[in-house]
Amino acid sequence: MNGIIDTILPMPELVNQTGGGVDGLIYIIHAFMAVLFVGWLAYYILAIFKHRRVQTPKASYSGIKNKKISSVLETGVVIAEVVILVFIALPGWYLMASGERLSEEQRQQALEIQVNAQQFAWNFRYAGDDGRFAAQKTSLVTTTNPWGYDDTDPAARDDFSNTGELIVPVDTPIIAHCRSMDVIHSFAIKPMRVCQDCIPGISIPTYFIPNKEGRYMITCAQLCGGSHYAMKGFIKVVSKEEFEEWRSSKAPKPGDAPSSDGGFSEFE
Repeated sequence: MNGIIDTILPMPELVNQTGGGVDGLIYIIHAFMAVLFVGWLAYYILAIFKHRRVQTPKASYSGIKNKKISSVLETGVVIAEVVILVFIALPGWYLMASGERLSEEQRQQALEIQVNAQQFAWNFRYAGDDGRFAAQKTSLVTTTNPWGYDDTDPAARDDFSNTGELIVPVDTPIIAHCRSMDVIHSFAIKPMRVCQDCIPGISIPTYFIPNKEGRYMITCAQLCGGSHYAMKGFIKVVSKEEFEEWRSSKAPKPGDAPSSDGGFSEFE
C-alpha cells in the first residue's frame, strides 16, 4: 500500500522519528482534495449537460427556488471548517510547537538551539554546558550585536554560534527556537518534515528527532526579499561522539570573550 502511495505522491526521504504524522496528514489532505476535485468536476459536467441550450433554450433569472437547502449546506461547511480549525489544526499545532508530544525523558535529553534568521542567512546559537542561553534585550541591539545578547549574563559565557550549518547529534530530540531579525522567514527542512515561521519579535519553538546521519538542506519557505532563493543552509546529523567533539572545539575557552553576535553574517 505504501508503495502505491509513494508512486502517486512521492515524498522526500524521511529522517525524523516524529515526521510520520506529517506525512499521514499530507496524504489525508490530498485525498480530501481529490474527492473535492472529482465531486466538483462531476457536478460541473452534469450542470453543463443538464442545462445545455437544447434542453433549456430560455434562461431563467428567478434563481434557486429552494434556498433552505443551500443555506443548510453553507452552514454545514462553515461548522465543519470551525471544527477542523479549533479541534484539529490548533491542538495539532500546539503539540508540534510546544513539544508536548515528547516524553519527559526526551525533554530532559533534548538539545535546545536558537535559529536566528536574517536576510539572507541562517544563524544557529548553542547553549553551553549550563543549558541556558544568554538573556536578550532590545536596548542592547547594535550593528555588532544584532540579536541583543546580554554579555553580562553569566549564561552567556559558554554560549557559541555557527553560521550556515546546524550540527546536531543523531537520535536526539532537537528543540529549535525560531526567530528573525528583519522580516518573516520560514525554517524548512523537508527530510525532517519541519517548516516553522521565524517572526520578528517572538520566539517560536519546533522540534524533531533526526534518526539518520547525513547532511540535508535548510531552505526558507517564505518569500523574504530579492535574494530569497539564496537563503540556504545545511543541517548535519552526526554521531553523538562526533557532536561532542565538535561542541568541545567550538565552546568558548576560559578567559574568552562571550559570543554576542549570534552568528551575524553579512550577505554577499
